This record gives sequence, C-alpha cells and structure tokens, in this order.
Amino acid sequence: MKRFLDQDFVHDTVRRMVDGKNVSSAVLRVESGDSSLACVAAAGEMHVNDRYFIASVTKLYVTAVVMRLVAEGNLRLNDRIIGFFPEGTLAGLHVIRGVDHTSEITVAHLMSNTSGLPDYFFGRAPSGRSAGEELLAGKDEPWPLERILATARALGPRFRPGQPGRALYSDTNYELLGAVVEQVTGKPIAQVFQEFIFGRLGLQDTYAFQDEGDDTPAQLYYTSRPVRLPRYLASVTAEGGIVSTAAECMKFLKAFFAGVFSRERRSRTSSGGTSSSVRGPSCTASAWRRSSSPGPWRRSSRSGRSSGTGARRQRSPGTTPGATSTSPARRTSSPAPGTAPHCGRCFESFG
Repeated sequence: MKRFLDQDFVHDTVRRMVDGKNVSSAVLRVESGDSSLACVAAAGEMHVNDRYFIASVTKLYVTAVVMRLVAEGNLRLNDRIIGFFPEGTLAGLHVIRGVDHTSEITVAHLMSNTSGLPDYFFGRAPSGRSAGEELLAGKDEPWPLERILATARALGPRFRPGQPGRALYSDTNYELLGAVVEQVTGKPIAQVFQEFIFGRLGLQDTYAFQDEGDDTPAQLYYTSRPVRLPRYLASVTAEGGIVSTAAECMKFLKAFFAGVFSRERRSRTSSGGTSSSVRGPSCTASAWRRSSSPGPWRRSSRSGRSSGTGARRQRSPGTTPGATSTSPARRTSSPAPGTAPHCGRCFESFG
C-alpha cells in the first residue's frame, strides 16, 4: 500500500533509523522546493534544531565558493593548482613510475576527485595505521596542510590526473582546494564561508568550527563510543569543519541547486538580481569530516533534486557526502526568521 509523504511518515522513518546500537540519534528534514511541504522530525537524543558537524557535506560548500569565484572570473576550473603555491611546495606530490604529474592537476580535478591523489585520512601509513584510526583511537591533534601533503606523498597517487574512468574520494583534494580558495581571496577559508555563504543566506547557526572549547555541536560518536576531536576539527575546515542545523543545511541546499552561487554574476548583470527559486521536493543528509586553517603561502602566477537534511550519529570521519550521521542533542533553537512554514508537528522532538 502506497503511503503519502507527510509528518507521520518522516517521524516513523527517523524512528526506524535509531536502532540503539549503531545509531543513537537522528534528525531528518524534508521540504518541497516551493515550501508547500516542510517536515522535520528527530529521534533518540537529538532535537530538530540541534547544531551538528555536517562533515563531508562541507565539501559542497567549498564547491559553492569555487563556482562563485569562477562566475566572478577570479578562478578557472582548468587552472593548474601548482601556480597557486610557492615553488617546491607541491613537488613530488604526484609521482608515478618516476614521473611527476603534479603540474597537471587542475582545480576541476580536485573538485571532482579525479586528481589521483590518495586520501590521507584512510590511507595506511608504513606503520600500518591510518590517520583516521589514530584520531578515532583518541589521538586528537591538528593536521595542517603541510602534514597532509607529507602523508599523501608517502602514500603515493592511485592514477594519473584526469585519467579516464578513474575517480577516488580523497580528503586531500579538498584540503588543497581550500588552500587555493585562500590564495585567490587572500582570506582564511572560514571567513570566505561567512562572506560568500553564511552571511549571504542569513545563516545564524552555521559556522566553521575554530574554537576548541566550543561544545555546542552535538557529540560525535564512533560506533557506540563518544569521540572528541576539537584540535583536529579546528585545523581542517575545508574538508569537513562546518557546523550547522538541518534547517540551515536545507536553506543552503536550495540556494546551491538553484544556481545562486554559480550564476550570481550573470544574474546580477542580466536582471539586476539573483533568483533563488527552486522547484521540486527537497531534503538533506549530513556526514562527517574535517576543517583547515589558512596556510602561510601567497598566491603566485597561475599555470596552466530531491534531497533531505538530517544528522544521524556522527559515526566516523569516513562518512561520504550525502550519507547520514548522528549525534546526541546539545541545544535547541527556534526556526530562523523568514524560514518556510512547516507542517503541524515539525518542531517536535521525538525521544
């Protein structure tokens, strides 16, 4: 028997997510593009307005920034990234059979995970353990870009940049992409997020995690064990260090898929404003990853529809964008001014 999408359906779905073993808490938000349908429910220890680490969904925010820079003419997708770093900084990063392909890597390769660079987080070091395993075992420490590059060199690339039919999900790509953004704008990536996205969309509960003493985001978990990684998360913004809520993730997603960032310049010149209308149902899901700080470099010459937003238990830094993740609740907040109307019980929290 078919069932309509309504608040009860969303509520039941979230309750089924929480099994008490691998998932202790969840929040799920579903909206139509025209906001005629808007439902949200939470289960377990979370409430619908809790802040949580959106993890690798952060990479979509980096993509939005890149596309805006491209639209403004400040960056090109075929720009070779080696031109954004001092000479020698990336030397030997992508060597296959004695040939260094580093100079071939472009912005597009990083954004599409087709650079061939290894994922420093889950790649196993000569010691036999990955960075992820060390962190999840309780070894919380910062991972600046220099350390990430050294690890990537030791792990070695998986294929040539842009090799047909090959792709590899790699946090290394987005750490480099964040550094490129910082060189183009001359600003830390956290500030770029605030100016390009958070401020523009009026997001009040969304920010780049930087204060190691900030305990407002929902608790991270690895399996059933709580994990605290404030030093690590404060060091790796571009890869997964954004904190947000289900409601504000939804607001961003609607703007992203409406082309607000990639078409901004063209819309302003052609019509005097931007359009943020979206059609079709929409919802979002969250994941978990890292954040980065601006490096010491200065920019050198260049070379070369339906979605759902939710937080399920933040199980590990290995979650991919679009996967759900969960955490216990820490705080609740009322819906931001100007948000869409919601169905009857949308702001209830179900325990």
